[in-house]
Amino acid sequence: MRRLKLTQKLVLSFLSILVSYFLISWILYHKPFDKHGLTNTDGHRGKSSIQTALQGTLYDNEKRENRQQDRILDFETEKNFFTTRSSIINPLNHSLLISPRDFCGNDVTILIVVLSEFTNLVRRKTIRNTWASTLEKPEGVRIAFIFGQQSAKKWNDRLEEESQKYQDIIKYDFPDIYSNLILKSLSILRWATDHCKNVNFVMKVDDDVFIMTSRLHSYFERLYPKRILRGHYNAHYTVLRDGKWLVTRDQYPFSEFPPYIAGGAYIMSLDVAETLFEAAKRVPLLPIEDAFITGILAKITGITIFSDGQFLTQFAHENLEIQSTICSKSYGSVLAILLGAPDEHSISKLMLLVNKCYREVQRLQALYGPKPPWRQH
Repeated sequence: MRRLKLTQKLVLSFLSILVSYFLISWILYHKPFDKHGLTNTDGHRGKSSIQTALQGTLYDNEKRENRQQDRILDFETEKNFFTTRSSIINPLNHSLLISPRDFCGNDVTILIVVLSEFTNLVRRKTIRNTWASTLEKPEGVRIAFIFGQQSAKKWNDRLEEESQKYQDIIKYDFPDIYSNLILKSLSILRWATDHCKNVNFVMKVDDDVFIMTSRLHSYFERLYPKRILRGHYNAHYTVLRDGKWLVTRDQYPFSEFPPYIAGGAYIMSLDVAETLFEAAKRVPLLPIEDAFITGILAKITGITIFSDGQFLTQFAHENLEIQSTICSKSYGSVLAILLGAPDEHSISKLMLLVNKCYREVQRLQALYGPKPPWRQH
């Protein structure tokens, strides 16, 4: 008899818990909250801990389901996705509006093209006065800036004036907006293969990167100028489904990009530039230019990418009093440094500081050789 009563109590307790669970679930799904999750329709602030926990569980389950979906897609569609289409889907035949004349003669072996926004006037001036200046730039190296069509006529006019003054501007007729960054980067490959057929290497650089130009020849002379694609290696980079760098599942159905080279600065031999550009005509474009060009296109075309420690991904500082640290970075074999700073003038100031230190390093190397004096013993 006692066992029967105990069993009845356990059953009733279980049913009570089950009813409570379904009641809470019903409240959770049918009691709307404002979009910020701060007040419900009855005016009460916040969520109960039970609601928060249940929502968190549901969100985690959804994430697991999405990852599982991505894994299934990886298995089922990878072979079909990572291939060139049978016909051209991206002509990539935008008109060339501005191009420097007689830019790549027979003596030019290295072409550097800088991605820049028109409004970054101070950065371009600083680059021309530092690592792209004639004092720093070795023979056989050409440096240009690339743009698309500007939204305002006065900006296009000023860009034309800048071109006349410096003869280092490349401009195509696609709108120069962030979503067209992939077109801008691919246009570097196109311009190089069309106008610099004698160069061995092409280097893509963002305008917040400092290049140790005097080290270029010693760096490139050890590389055979075929099937080269090098820079800072990104592996297992998760695809973002929202925010500034979002890529939809329709655009790219997998959870991770193939390994690729970070877009701040990367180098390739001219044959690779031509191969990747031609492949891009037959592959759906993605807005993340570095992952698309050096990851997806490289995988499709069988180009092997190489991780190179001489490319620093970020040297970010809001405090610009960092000369000793920068000097230690500049003294080694570093070729490219990404300069993170909060605004246009801070980036330029940081670039000038790097340049000052770099010149001092060059002076010390002339006196003491590869090792700095503080490391002689």
